[in-house]
Amino acid sequence: MAGFFADTNEVSNELVNPCEVTSTTAFATTAPLTSILTTPLEDRAVTDRLGTADEPLVIEMEWTYPVDVAYAGLFHANLWQESFFRMEAFWDAGRTQKVADTRLPNGRDRRVIPGLYDPKTLQPGYSSWLRGGLPNEDFRRYTTNIHANVGLCRARVIRWSLWGGAYKPDGTDDTVYRLGLGWAGNGLSITRHAPGSSDGVKPNTELIEQPGGYVWAEPGLRKRTAVIDLAAIQPTLRDKLFAAAHRAGNEKPIVWLPKLASPEACFWYGGLFRLIGDYQHKYLPPIWASTTLNLLEWRE
Repeated sequence: MAGFFADTNEVSNELVNPCEVTSTTAFATTAPLTSILTTPLEDRAVTDRLGTADEPLVIEMEWTYPVDVAYAGLFHANLWQESFFRMEAFWDAGRTQKVADTRLPNGRDRRVIPGLYDPKTLQPGYSSWLRGGLPNEDFRRYTTNIHANVGLCRARVIRWSLWGGAYKPDGTDDTVYRLGLGWAGNGLSITRHAPGSSDGVKPNTELIEQPGGYVWAEPGLRKRTAVIDLAAIQPTLRDKLFAAAHRAGNEKPIVWLPKLASPEACFWYGGLFRLIGDYQHKYLPPIWASTTLNLLEWRE
């Protein structure tokens, strides 16, 4: 099934089509809601409360002109995996013409993180076994991103509704939401993956040796990389990827979701990345081309 690659974030498109963000709740003076418009991610927007099922925390993004939307995301959030979200998109500024809604067919909001475990691997009694999620101690090792894929539409307004618990870095419950970066826009569905596509994590721990054989380890920031190998793609898609690689360069973030039909795969292996090394694209006669993208997880 198709993966998804996006390099253009309409939320950050201040020069051409500004985005105004508003909310039903107040945000900390030192971490305002406008922080989600740009990177770095650690300069987060911090709410003054959590959302509930009856009164979710609502954030709205409104553009001067409608934008193409196939994907919307909230990156580096601190919601627990059993919390809920809803993303709605509207064509008009009056919020009367809805063009996208992520709720389930029965009208329920979606979990922040879907079930990730094969039922055969679950062990009764573990904190994760009832709904197939990750144990909390493992869940916090990953960056919590909320992904919302919808059919391509034109939207003037995007509304996020969040409710449920949140966590602190030490694993205890938090009393506020902390949000890194908002994203909305169109992208490319990539359907031809070579078997070599991979994902890996490097701890970057540095070993320091002293005379006499004394050695200690200096912990480093974990880096996660993704390699996207496309064995045979159509020239039109090749050209779009080539243009996207040049727009993003090595200094702008891009979104990579490995398998749109598998939300759990997108949580495990997808997220916010940047291009590293050289973008390669080679012509193969008569109408096919091969390409390789090397990505590094965006952690700033």
